Amino acid sequence: MISHLSVVNYNKTFQLYENNIITITILPQFSIVNQNEIDSSFMYTQLLKEILIEIEYDVTAKEQFIDYVHNFYANNEIQLNAINEFKHTYEHYSPIWWYTKELFIYSILNRVLRTQDIDIIMKIGFFLQDFHQQIKQIHSMTKHSIQILFEIEINTRTSSVSFASLDHISFYGNNEKEIFFSMHTIFRIDEINQTNNRFWNVKLTMTNDNDEQLKCLTKYIRNEIGGETEYHRLD
Repeated sequence: MISHLSVVNYNKTFQLYENNIITITILPQFSIVNQNEIDSSFMYTQLLKEILIEIEYDVTAKEQFIDYVHNFYANNEIQLNAINEFKHTYEHYSPIWWYTKELFIYSILNRVLRTQDIDIIMKIGFFLQDFHQQIKQIHSMTKHSIQILFEIEINTRTSSVSFASLDHISFYGNNEKEIFFSMHTIFRIDEINQTNNRFWNVKLTMTNDNDEQLKCLTKYIRNEIGGETEYHRLD
Protein backbone atom coordinates (compact mmCIF):
# COMPACT_ATOMS: atom_id res chain seq x y z
CA MET A 1 0.00 0.00 0.00
CA ILE A 2 1.28 3.46 -0.89
CA SER A 3 0.14 6.46 1.13
CA HIS A 4 -0.09 9.70 -0.90
CA LEU A 5 1.13 11.59 -3.98
CA SER A 6 1.85 15.32 -3.82
CA VAL A 7 1.98 16.99 -7.21
CA VAL A 8 0.82 20.32 -8.55
CA ASN A 9 0.70 21.57 -12.14
CA TYR A 10 2.50 24.88 -12.74
CA ASN A 11 2.95 26.03 -16.33
CA LYS A 12 2.28 22.49 -17.59
CA THR A 13 5.07 21.09 -15.40
CA PHE A 14 4.42 18.89 -12.37
CA GLN A 15 6.22 20.18 -9.29
CA LEU A 16 6.21 18.73 -5.79
CA TYR A 17 4.29 20.71 -3.20
CA GLU A 18 4.80 19.77 0.41
CA ASN A 19 1.28 20.00 1.75
CA ASN A 20 -1.05 18.73 -0.96
CA ILE A 21 -3.20 15.84 0.11
CA ILE A 22 -4.03 13.16 -2.40
CA THR A 23 -3.79 9.37 -2.10
CA ILE A 24 -0.22 8.15 -2.60
CA THR A 25 2.88 9.15 -0.65
CA ILE A 26 5.83 9.48 -2.99
CA LEU A 27 8.84 11.43 -1.80
CA PRO A 28 10.52 14.05 -4.01
CA GLN A 29 13.94 13.22 -5.38
CA PHE A 30 14.94 16.88 -5.15
CA SER A 31 13.97 19.72 -2.82
CA ILE A 32 14.81 23.43 -2.91
CA VAL A 33 15.84 23.33 0.75
CA ASN A 34 17.40 19.88 0.84
CA GLN A 35 17.36 17.37 -1.98
CA ASN A 36 16.82 14.55 0.53
CA GLU A 37 14.34 16.36 2.78
CA ILE A 38 11.25 14.40 3.78
CA ASP A 39 8.06 16.20 4.77
CA SER A 40 6.83 14.42 7.91
CA SER A 41 3.47 16.19 7.69
CA PHE A 42 2.21 13.60 5.20
CA MET A 43 1.64 11.39 8.26
CA TYR A 44 -0.85 13.86 9.71
CA THR A 45 -2.38 16.03 6.97
CA GLN A 46 -4.98 13.46 5.97
CA LEU A 47 -6.38 13.53 9.51
CA LEU A 48 -6.49 17.33 9.44
CA LYS A 49 -8.37 17.23 6.15
CA GLU A 50 -10.90 14.73 7.53
CA ILE A 51 -11.54 16.95 10.54
CA LEU A 52 -11.99 20.12 8.48
CA ILE A 53 -14.48 18.61 6.04
CA GLU A 54 -16.53 16.98 8.82
CA ILE A 55 -16.93 20.03 11.08
CA GLU A 56 -20.44 21.52 11.08
CA TYR A 57 -19.80 25.25 10.70
CA ASP A 58 -22.50 27.69 11.79
CA VAL A 59 -23.27 31.19 10.50
CA THR A 60 -20.68 32.72 12.83
CA ALA A 61 -17.77 30.92 11.12
CA LYS A 62 -17.67 33.35 8.20
CA GLU A 63 -18.11 36.34 10.53
CA GLN A 64 -15.15 35.27 12.68
CA PHE A 65 -12.98 34.84 9.60
CA ILE A 66 -14.00 38.25 8.28
CA ASP A 67 -13.12 39.86 11.64
CA TYR A 68 -9.69 38.22 11.48
CA VAL A 69 -8.84 39.29 7.92
CA HIS A 70 -10.29 42.77 8.52
CA ASN A 71 -7.79 43.27 11.36
CA PHE A 72 -4.98 41.64 9.40
CA TYR A 73 -5.45 43.98 6.43
CA ALA A 74 -6.45 47.04 8.46
CA ASN A 75 -4.12 49.33 6.47
CA ASN A 76 -4.77 47.87 3.02
CA GLU A 77 -7.69 49.61 1.34
CA ILE A 78 -7.75 47.29 -1.67
CA GLN A 79 -7.98 44.19 0.51
CA LEU A 80 -10.56 45.80 2.81
CA ASN A 81 -12.80 46.49 -0.18
CA ALA A 82 -12.41 42.87 -1.29
CA ILE A 83 -13.22 41.68 2.25
CA ASN A 84 -16.41 43.76 2.31
CA GLU A 85 -17.40 42.31 -1.07
CA PHE A 86 -16.71 38.81 0.29
CA LYS A 87 -18.81 39.55 3.38
CA HIS A 88 -21.89 40.59 1.43
CA THR A 89 -21.69 38.41 -1.70
CA TYR A 90 -19.89 35.21 -0.68
CA GLU A 91 -22.86 32.99 -1.52
CA HIS A 92 -23.25 34.58 -4.97
CA TYR A 93 -20.04 33.04 -6.29
CA SER A 94 -18.26 29.70 -6.03
CA PRO A 95 -15.29 29.04 -3.69
CA ILE A 96 -13.03 28.49 -6.71
CA TRP A 97 -14.13 31.87 -8.10
CA TRP A 98 -13.16 33.58 -4.83
CA TYR A 99 -9.82 31.77 -4.66
CA THR A 100 -8.84 32.53 -8.25
CA LYS A 101 -9.62 36.21 -7.74
CA GLU A 102 -6.16 36.26 -6.10
CA LEU A 103 -6.87 38.73 -3.34
CA PHE A 104 -6.92 38.06 0.41
CA ILE A 105 -8.40 34.53 0.18
CA TYR A 106 -5.70 33.44 -2.26
CA SER A 107 -2.88 34.89 -0.14
CA ILE A 108 -4.08 33.63 3.23
CA LEU A 109 -5.00 30.15 2.03
CA ASN A 110 -1.63 29.57 0.38
CA ARG A 111 0.20 30.91 3.42
CA VAL A 112 -1.60 28.79 6.02
CA LEU A 113 -1.23 25.62 3.94
CA ARG A 114 2.51 26.24 3.79
CA THR A 115 2.91 27.15 7.47
CA GLN A 116 0.26 24.74 8.82
CA ASP A 117 -0.95 27.44 11.24
CA ILE A 118 -3.80 25.53 12.90
CA ASP A 119 -5.47 28.62 14.44
CA ILE A 120 -5.84 30.32 11.07
CA ILE A 121 -6.71 27.06 9.31
CA MET A 122 -9.63 26.70 11.71
CA LYS A 123 -10.73 30.27 10.98
CA ILE A 124 -10.75 29.62 7.24
CA GLY A 125 -12.06 26.07 7.69
CA PHE A 126 -15.57 26.87 6.44
CA PHE A 127 -14.09 28.06 3.14
CA LEU A 128 -11.80 25.01 2.86
CA GLN A 129 -14.83 22.79 3.35
CA ASP A 130 -16.81 24.59 0.64
CA PHE A 131 -13.74 24.54 -1.62
CA HIS A 132 -13.33 20.79 -1.11
CA GLN A 133 -17.00 20.12 -1.85
CA GLN A 134 -16.85 22.07 -5.11
CA ILE A 135 -13.71 20.24 -6.25
CA LYS A 136 -15.36 16.94 -5.33
CA GLN A 137 -18.46 17.88 -7.33
CA ILE A 138 -16.44 18.90 -10.39
CA HIS A 139 -14.38 15.72 -10.16
CA SER A 140 -17.54 13.60 -10.13
CA MET A 141 -18.62 15.24 -13.40
CA THR A 142 -15.26 14.85 -15.14
CA LYS A 143 -15.72 12.78 -18.29
CA HIS A 144 -12.08 12.33 -19.24
CA SER A 145 -9.49 10.90 -16.89
CA ILE A 146 -5.73 11.45 -16.93
CA GLN A 147 -3.62 8.36 -17.55
CA ILE A 148 -0.46 7.86 -15.48
CA LEU A 149 2.13 5.16 -16.13
CA PHE A 150 4.37 4.44 -13.14
CA GLU A 151 7.80 2.98 -13.92
CA ILE A 152 9.29 1.61 -10.69
CA GLU A 153 12.97 0.81 -10.20
CA ILE A 154 13.73 -1.60 -7.35
CA ASN A 155 17.20 -2.42 -6.08
CA THR A 156 16.80 -5.64 -4.11
CA ARG A 157 20.31 -5.25 -2.69
CA THR A 158 19.46 -2.05 -0.80
CA SER A 159 15.76 -2.48 0.00
CA SER A 160 14.11 -5.18 2.07
CA VAL A 161 10.51 -4.20 1.21
CA SER A 162 8.57 -7.28 0.17
CA PHE A 163 6.84 -7.48 -3.21
CA ALA A 164 5.55 -10.36 -5.31
CA SER A 165 4.13 -11.19 -8.72
CA LEU A 166 0.64 -12.70 -8.63
CA ASP A 167 1.32 -15.08 -11.51
CA HIS A 168 0.02 -18.57 -10.63
CA ILE A 169 -1.24 -17.24 -7.26
CA SER A 170 -4.16 -14.95 -8.09
CA PHE A 171 -7.73 -16.22 -8.30
CA TYR A 172 -7.60 -15.11 -11.95
CA GLY A 173 -4.41 -17.04 -12.71
CA ASN A 174 -2.03 -15.34 -15.16
CA ASN A 175 -4.60 -12.94 -16.60
CA GLU A 176 -4.00 -9.90 -14.38
CA LYS A 177 -0.19 -9.56 -14.47
CA GLU A 178 -0.13 -7.69 -11.15
CA ILE A 179 2.63 -6.96 -8.63
CA PHE A 180 1.73 -6.55 -4.96
CA PHE A 181 3.85 -4.45 -2.59
CA SER A 182 3.79 -4.80 1.17
CA MET A 183 2.08 -2.04 3.15
CA HIS A 184 3.64 1.42 3.41
CA THR A 185 6.09 1.06 0.57
CA ILE A 186 7.70 4.46 -0.08
CA PHE A 187 9.10 5.74 -3.37
CA ARG A 188 11.01 8.78 -4.55
CA ILE A 189 10.09 10.58 -7.76
CA ASP A 190 12.97 10.57 -10.26
CA GLU A 191 11.29 12.05 -13.29
CA ILE A 192 7.85 13.13 -14.56
CA ASN A 193 7.13 13.56 -18.27
CA GLN A 194 3.97 14.41 -20.17
CA THR A 195 3.74 12.57 -23.49
CA ASN A 196 0.41 14.10 -24.56
CA ASN A 197 -2.50 16.00 -23.04
CA ARG A 198 -3.86 12.99 -21.16
CA PHE A 199 -0.86 10.75 -20.52
CA TRP A 200 1.90 11.14 -17.91
CA ASN A 201 4.94 8.96 -17.30
CA VAL A 202 6.22 8.92 -13.69
CA LYS A 203 9.54 7.21 -12.91
CA LEU A 204 9.95 6.07 -9.30
CA THR A 205 12.70 4.50 -7.21
CA MET A 206 11.98 2.51 -4.07
CA THR A 207 13.67 4.00 -0.98
CA ASN A 208 16.45 1.91 0.50
CA ASP A 209 16.90 0.60 4.03
CA ASN A 210 19.75 3.03 4.74
CA ASP A 211 17.75 6.22 4.13
CA GLU A 212 18.68 8.11 7.30
CA GLN A 213 15.80 10.58 7.17
CA LEU A 214 13.24 7.83 6.79
CA LYS A 215 14.82 5.94 9.68
CA CYS A 216 14.75 9.03 11.93
CA LEU A 217 11.18 9.90 10.94
CA THR A 218 9.98 6.35 11.55
CA LYS A 219 11.70 6.23 14.95
CA TYR A 220 10.18 9.56 15.99
CA ILE A 221 6.61 8.64 15.00
CA ARG A 222 6.98 5.17 16.51
CA ASN A 223 7.83 6.84 19.84
CA GLU A 224 4.89 9.24 19.45
CA ILE A 225 2.38 6.40 19.08
CA GLY A 226 4.06 4.11 21.59
CA GLY A 227 1.99 1.84 23.83
CA GLU A 228 2.11 -1.41 25.76
CA THR A 229 0.45 -3.40 22.98
CA GLU A 230 -0.35 -2.91 19.29
CA TYR A 231 -3.97 -2.14 20.21
CA HIS A 232 -2.82 0.63 22.55
CA ARG A 233 -0.71 2.08 19.72
CA LEU A 234 -3.82 2.25 17.52
CA ASP A 235 -5.80 4.23 20.12
